[in-house]
Amino acid sequence: MRRLAAAAKAVVLAVWLLITLFPLYWIVVTSLKPQSEIFSMPLRYWPGTVTFEHYAELFAFADFGAYLLNSLLVSLVAAGAVTVIGVLGGYTLARFAFPGRGALMLAFLVTQMVPLFIALGPLYLLMPTSTCSTGWPG
Repeated sequence: MRRLAAAAKAVVLAVWLLITLFPLYWIVVTSLKPQSEIFSMPLRYWPGTVTFEHYAELFAFADFGAYLLNSLLVSLVAAGAVTVIGVLGGYTLARFAFPGRGALMLAFLVTQMVPLFIALGPLYLLMPTSTCSTGWPG
């Protein structure tokens, strides 16, 4: 009975993995198709001829290198800052006993339970007034 349950779990997880990864596969395969094959019917799950023309256009006509560099810079700085602040805060909460420690940890827990989707509205209203949308070169 346990083997049957383990096999059923493995099958369900394999199907879920395929469903989850298929959109990524489709994006990559479609980017390698020539323009004439992208909207052709019937759908083809593998390109007839592999081409990198879309990537050449991306770097030739759009300033994608600068956009990629800006995104990399922002994400690395943000990840580094969050990591340093998180390590320092976690060490403080783990090692030191101080008044309000339990309430602070509960506040962190409750904050993590709020869906990120709720913050999209205020962020949408905040972005035009900040310099984040226009302050980076490129």
